[in-house]
Amino acid sequence: MPLTGLRANRWYEVVKEITLTGHFNLFLGWITSEKAFQALSEDDRAIMIEEFRRGGQQLTEQSIAQENEIRKEFEAAGVTFHDPDLDAYRAATASFFEDLPEGLFDRIRTAATS
Repeated sequence: MPLTGLRANRWYEVVKEITLTGHFNLFLGWITSEKAFQALSEDDRAIMIEEFRRGGQQLTEQSIAQENEIRKEFEAAGVTFHDPDLDAYRAATASFFEDLPEGLFDRIRTAATS
């Protein structure tokens, strides 16, 4: 969970050790029915998609900008941060992805980064 989410949930009150694995991310999205979405003109659908992507990028940038501030607040509250060896973690868990249906991992990765 991003540090902004941990701050909002006041984790620093009960958690004194945080390992920054980055394996759990905050995903935001908008939901509408396919019928309502298709009822929009092609131009309006394109505008909506573009603006939602832009808003998501802005929110991500704001969250990153706040991370140092939040980390300092947590440390002042007695929290210790740990930066793991992510390459070793990825290597140790790589076999999990071998059992996924072909192409699923790539589709997930693409969706998470678009």
